[in-house]
Amino acid sequence: MTSFRMGRALMKLRRRPWMVKMLCSIVVIALGFLFVHTIFGSRHPQTDKSSAKLVNFKIKPDYMVPYGDNGQADSPQNSSQQHQRQQHQQKQQPQQQRKQQLPPKQQQQQQQQQQQPVPDQSRLQLSQEETKTALVMRERVARAKLYCQKKKNAVHGNTTKAKPPAYAFKPCLLKSRAHGFQLCPIAKIGSTFWARFYQVLRESDSGTLRSPYSVPLKGVENIRCLNENASLPAKGNSRLLKATFVREPFSRVFSAYVDKLISPNPIYWNQWGKRAMKRDGVTSDRVRCGQGVTFRQFLRDVNARLWRENNHVIPMAGMCDPCKESFDVIGKMETFPADLNYIMSKINVTFKRDIKLSRETKLDAIYDSIQGPFGWMNKIKACISTPEMGRRIWRKLQIRGLISSDLDYPVGEKDLTHMTVEEFNNIAAKAHDKSTDKRRLSLQKKRAFVEAFRTLSLDDVRDYVRVYQDDFDAFGYDKTPSSVFTRDGHFVDTEALDFDKPWRIPE
Repeated sequence: MTSFRMGRALMKLRRRPWMVKMLCSIVVIALGFLFVHTIFGSRHPQTDKSSAKLVNFKIKPDYMVPYGDNGQADSPQNSSQQHQRQQHQQKQQPQQQRKQQLPPKQQQQQQQQQQQPVPDQSRLQLSQEETKTALVMRERVARAKLYCQKKKNAVHGNTTKAKPPAYAFKPCLLKSRAHGFQLCPIAKIGSTFWARFYQVLRESDSGTLRSPYSVPLKGVENIRCLNENASLPAKGNSRLLKATFVREPFSRVFSAYVDKLISPNPIYWNQWGKRAMKRDGVTSDRVRCGQGVTFRQFLRDVNARLWRENNHVIPMAGMCDPCKESFDVIGKMETFPADLNYIMSKINVTFKRDIKLSRETKLDAIYDSIQGPFGWMNKIKACISTPEMGRRIWRKLQIRGLISSDLDYPVGEKDLTHMTVEEFNNIAAKAHDKSTDKRRLSLQKKRAFVEAFRTLSLDDVRDYVRVYQDDFDAFGYDKTPSSVFTRDGHFVDTEALDFDKPWRIPE
């Protein structure tokens, strides 16, 4: 029966050829769809609806499995398109919504990254400052080498072969092989600070230093020539970082005058003041203790003899000769903070965080200016009164820019015999805290400097340049600065060096 029906159907198809063609087309299309699905459909990952896990591929995190609106995995045919749509939607979503879709482990990693400290901007600035200082150091060292080469050529070309000057003092090198550091200190260029620094450096094993100003002043002299055992090996490298510090030569000699002669100091009044005054023709009855020596008398004595005899005024190139000692670092007093930071970074040490070095430096300078005279009070009283002693101390602090010139000496004619160092120091420290105008304090220092050199003849100044020519050449200082050589009629003398009168500086 079935065969009969099939035969009748075939007979009908033969009578209707268009139907045959249509059926054949349907069969071909169906076979084509089946072939395409067989070939290309296998490239899509198959899913197991019971477990909703990927098959044939390595299992991926849950947030990468495409889901439909009903929360179940999509069919294989639609999974790829759905995944692409989800990626597009995720890009459009806010950042916070995307973080919520991440698995717990990745969310934890992102939180840890967010909690990491932001780079310290001050540290980045310091690194830039260190880079700048490194370039400056190269220029200074190169200049010193060029000076040495010229000096060597001049010696070879000189048939007379003049002997180098014999100095009465040689500095003691501060050497720390444990930290790979060696300094050649020069008087009037922070030598007391460096002696203290060396002491705290010797004590440190961790690389974190206490304040150098915690070292008492009385113990500094015993430190100056103290060196570590030369047989101790340096950490990682036997080579030492060799450094020295220099200063503008005119500024250095003026600092020596203020610190040793304007300030009450019977030792230097006797050693420098008396001889300078006698050399200038002052009679013995007026010389007395030597406390009345002027800057002109002092500088002439420096040019005549002191430049060979005393470490405070011996030429810097004679104290720490760059031609005999190949320095890696040539620091300058004018850039002391940056140069100090550079050295500390090179030897891998740092100060404790709570140390405010700039303020400690100023307060220590005030205390040092007071402690010495009070300790010599009996000798000082044989030469001057204690009120004059106080005024001299006060003017020294004003010239150094530590106390404003607007603040007059507050003690008046009171006898300082019964006043303690601490009491006078507290008065000076309070005055320092009131002196907040940095521009004016800087102006004070410049005015005192200019007025001191205005008392000299240009011949005296040229003699000084001739004596200290090596310092100017080796370390790159100007031999003819306008502040020293300019002589005009518009200059107003404020009598900065007259400590008996109030100091008033015109605006």
